[in-house]
Amino acid sequence: MLNINIYRILKFFLFLFLFVFILTLESCARVDDWFKYNAPILAKYTSECLREYDAEGIRHNIPFVRFEKWRINNMGFRGEDIDLHAEKNKIKVVCMGASETFGLYETENNEWPAQLGRLLGDKYCVINASVVGQFLESWQKYLAKYIMNVAPDIIILHINPFKYSQGNISERNSNTEKKRVESAAQRTSLGINVISVIKSVKEDLRIIPKIKQVLKGVLPDRLVKHYQLMSMKKQVEEKQERVLGEMSPSDSLPETNIALFKRDLEALITYLKSKNIQIIVTSYPMLLNKKNIDEYPEIFFDFRRFYIDFSLIGLIDAQSKFNDSCREVAQSYGLDFVDLDAALPKTTCEFGDNVHYTDQGAEIIAKAVSNSIQKSSEMQLTITN
Repeated sequence: MLNINIYRILKFFLFLFLFVFILTLESCARVDDWFKYNAPILAKYTSECLREYDAEGIRHNIPFVRFEKWRINNMGFRGEDIDLHAEKNKIKVVCMGASETFGLYETENNEWPAQLGRLLGDKYCVINASVVGQFLESWQKYLAKYIMNVAPDIIILHINPFKYSQGNISERNSNTEKKRVESAAQRTSLGINVISVIKSVKEDLRIIPKIKQVLKGVLPDRLVKHYQLMSMKKQVEEKQERVLGEMSPSDSLPETNIALFKRDLEALITYLKSKNIQIIVTSYPMLLNKKNIDEYPEIFFDFRRFYIDFSLIGLIDAQSKFNDSCREVAQSYGLDFVDLDAALPKTTCEFGDNVHYTDQGAEIIAKAVSNSIQKSSEMQLTITN
């Protein structure tokens, strides 16, 4: 009996020690964020604090908000504050995109729109109007409400097309759906609540990403990649079983999806041309291709978590078809087309993951876009003269 009581006491103090230890680390992480970024001590602090949906359901950045290295200016764009009166005589270049344009892995002020601004010089005002998680289908409403008051002269369309790979890909296996419903029905409400609480607490902890970052820096790169590969491979397998059941991932993108993408792109271009805005369309770069198909398995599984319908061959096929569509639409409307996918070497020196860039990759993009803008300006001067 005495031994049992001692065991319980030791167990209690062990849990108390772990609780105090985690609490201390979390407190230090929050104080660190407060010193570095002026982050709130008690409130939730994630990148989602940078953006929201307005009353019309339009996703946009929130002016004057900051999360770590990402700053939103007075007009709701990434970068320094803009004084439209002071910039009125400059050529205004608006960069439209999602997270690839907003910036992810680049060091502060080295995302490609920021580098483009430095390359173009004082005659231009470059605005990074991208919003993470905002897709082509909603760009026209966003442009009309948040961008047209800037009076843009040039708009660069750097489109993540993969939203158009989701849905209507294949007929779902009815047995898979039945199993999913039965599985959900078997869970108790208590179990669901417990899982929800654990997830919520985990999301609120700021120490977890900091520990991960430290471990990535001190552990052997080979070990980190092996862990990432195993973890993401498991996630993909579980999601594939849940979503596809016995069906195999597709090796090609249906033409119906391409047609929908082209329809929305053409509608946006028609709208912008009605505003007499010069439009530049780019292709969408991706690290993975047929030549390096086996070199980056952890990056493939990381990307495929979001597009479970497709095999690696299917993802490469989808990107190729989307880029061909961008080129065709640009040519049919007489627009400048910048092939960024061809410009970027397919290595991890240029890519932080499958579709986001390093400083070096962003520099290549900025130079390619800058060359297109300057070439177009020279042609216009020649025609005018």
